[in-house]
Amino acid sequence: MRSCYKALAALCSLTLSVNTGCSGNVASSDMSGESSATVLPTGESTDRVTSTVPHKASEKDLSPSSDCDSAVAFTSDGAQCMGSGVSADGNVVTISAAGSYSVSGSCSDGQLVIDCGKDGDVFIVLNGLDLTCSSGPAILCENADNLTITLNKNTQNSLSDGTGYSSEQADDTGAALFSRDTLVINGDGSLTVNGAYKDGIKSKDGLKLCGGTISVTAVEDGIIGKDYLLAAAGSITVNSGADGLKSTNSGDDEKGYVSITGGDLTIISGNDGIQVETVLNISDGDINITSGGGSAAVEHTPAKDNSFGKGHFRDFSTDGTGGFDFSDLTNSSGESAESMKAVKAGTTVTVSGGRITADSADDAIHSNGDVNISGGVLNLSTGDDGIHADGLLVVEAGEINITESYEGLEAPGIEISGGTVSLVALDDGLNAGGSSADVGFTPYITISGGSVTANANGDGIDSNGTISMSGGILVVFGPTDNSNGALDYEQSFALSGGTLIALGSKGMGQAPSTLSQPCISIFSSAKADTTIEVRDQDGNAILSTITPKECTSLIFSSPDLVSGCEYSVYSDEVLLATVTATDGVSGGGASGNGNGTWNRDGDTPWGGGFGKPGRNDGSAPAPPDGTPPVNNGDTGTAA
Repeated sequence: MRSCYKALAALCSLTLSVNTGCSGNVASSDMSGESSATVLPTGESTDRVTSTVPHKASEKDLSPSSDCDSAVAFTSDGAQCMGSGVSADGNVVTISAAGSYSVSGSCSDGQLVIDCGKDGDVFIVLNGLDLTCSSGPAILCENADNLTITLNKNTQNSLSDGTGYSSEQADDTGAALFSRDTLVINGDGSLTVNGAYKDGIKSKDGLKLCGGTISVTAVEDGIIGKDYLLAAAGSITVNSGADGLKSTNSGDDEKGYVSITGGDLTIISGNDGIQVETVLNISDGDINITSGGGSAAVEHTPAKDNSFGKGHFRDFSTDGTGGFDFSDLTNSSGESAESMKAVKAGTTVTVSGGRITADSADDAIHSNGDVNISGGVLNLSTGDDGIHADGLLVVEAGEINITESYEGLEAPGIEISGGTVSLVALDDGLNAGGSSADVGFTPYITISGGSVTANANGDGIDSNGTISMSGGILVVFGPTDNSNGALDYEQSFALSGGTLIALGSKGMGQAPSTLSQPCISIFSSAKADTTIEVRDQDGNAILSTITPKECTSLIFSSPDLVSGCEYSVYSDEVLLATVTATDGVSGGGASGNGNGTWNRDGDTPWGGGFGKPGRNDGSAPAPPDGTPPVNNGDTGTAA
């Protein structure tokens, strides 16, 4: 049975105060796991992840003319042509000169060919065309400088190909609408494209979608612009057996990109929704993607320790306790699946505006290089990672809501300086994975602003290297089992600012290791759906949250905590602990070296975790009964 954690991150309200001593006036601010109106610090903008695209939609592309010099009318008995530059041979019409042409009529087996030389711009106005070609593209642009197809207002047009391609044609063209040169589609009418043999719309140069209502159904890929694909206006719907939108030029770093600056896009794809060889830029538009059947198509297999795996079970531990190989996503039959990401880019994904709603079997947002989010709204549900980068993942602004994922944010380097992030994860919430040998730098997570709420069954925030926090808000609802922790890091967690609440299990618990503000860390039990509060000595709530699940390790830090002052931690109205804050970690709970794992009764802490500072890497003390250290399924990495 498929395991699915659909609960949203619980409402988390933080009560912040400005203290002149151990108590003071309280100013309230609410922060919700879904989103809120709270004004949050944005931090400093990072310029480390940048990308540009050389082509843009021009005013002419966006403002078409319906004036024509010549006309073509298709009929079932043959095509009729009026004006110069166009001729007919039965049901095959050839445009051989630059100019503007009105095309209309209906034909069940005909073709429109454009072949006018590289110096000619051709403008075609579709005025109610229903054209099918059984043996090739319905519209075939063999040679032109630029081809612009305008969908005239209040007209309905349709193009289809058949399956009767010759082998040479199939390899070379294979789309219902095909152009060897730059193709622009604009206007206010509608166009339905059926790619019955292979693809729907394909350009071997650039492709600009600048208006109209375009609906594409394709056996394989929906819409392809080899050198680039721009979506600037219009309503576009794609239903494809393979990829939805894509750019395929991998031989030129300045090509092979997709830029979305406007319009409404709805994509249902068997494989990737948007697949880009180089850069994907999204600055506006409303984008809805379902890829690979969506997150519901993925079945996560429970591991031995009741955590969740996504690959074949593989016992690679030294003591036979087992573990998982996370190297690939598998389908329900256990076989390695094809790429079914909502958005995938070869070098960079940048999102500065617009709205993206994605439901994907594989990663929702994926880059083989970097990801930069500086605006927009992202609503993501996925069977794998919410946002994944092989390089840097930078969040500067915007709103990110991940309602279902295996891991929420994953990259070797994660930088959050602004925006709002709310995520639910079956495994880690934020994961800086890999090793310095693999990625060229020590994996890290930095939070200097913004708001992050992570509800994770695995580690809430996990780094194979370091974590640093100097501002913003970080709320972690971590695991209930002792094989993971709300906070997990290999080297250090430097905390110099911001508000931190980390609730989870105590078995593998860690607190920040280097601090310039007080941190309260306690071990105590709190039930799910209770209000957790830190109150000052006068009973004022300094920090407050509602935990969606039970927790036994509770960690709090805020600039409003004052060293030397006494604070009480409550679950609803039940007192859990009273702690005098210090300049470091106080309260007797998880420390910067980690609490350690537990002995065989699954409860009593004794040392550390596997391969982590102060843990059972050979230097940790043996448990009280003298039995050897227990791995508990931790594989020695934070990934």
